[in-house]
Amino acid sequence: MKELIEFLTDAEKRIIKFLLGFLVFSLIFFIFILLWPKNRAAEVEAKLSFQKKALERAKEARDRSEQIWLQWSEASRELEQLRNKWYYRGDESLGQIRIDLEEIFHQAGLSLPALQYNYHSLEKSKVKKISFNLRVRASYFSLRELLARLETFPKFLLVEDINFQRVSEDGSNLDLGLVVSAYYVY
Repeated sequence: MKELIEFLTDAEKRIIKFLLGFLVFSLIFFIFILLWPKNRAAEVEAKLSFQKKALERAKEARDRSEQIWLQWSEASRELEQLRNKWYYRGDESLGQIRIDLEEIFHQAGLSLPALQYNYHSLEKSKVKKISFNLRVRASYFSLRELLARLETFPKFLLVEDINFQRVSEDGSNLDLGLVVSAYYVY
């Protein structure tokens, strides 16, 4: 091979060197061009994978938020139903509560005693409470029936306190103080 190179002139040797340099440069250039898109594609694919994961997390967060919103919506509907069904409403509540108490006492076989009542405002709420202090004289069975009627009544009438003041020796008559509370929305 050395012998062949000796037959070449200096100009031919320069041309061969130039062509050899160009060939090496072209080879490096084409290798870079062929590998660069693969590296770029890998970067784009990694970025796309990251964005897909971020999208999945966002969808999960959205689904959780929708679930929470649905739960709060259901709670809001239940509260509205509670306000409409279980609470007394408006300024005429006292008269309606009195009528309901008379009916409950009548069903238990008792007459409604004189009512003493107090109003209580509940903090941060549109709900007020009226507490009725009652002095009741009844048999054990009448008292049990009265408490059962109050417990199953479809409005908020709650027994807050029972204070037995006197029990007859045979246990047939009970004198007691009873505090019943009603709730109303104004």
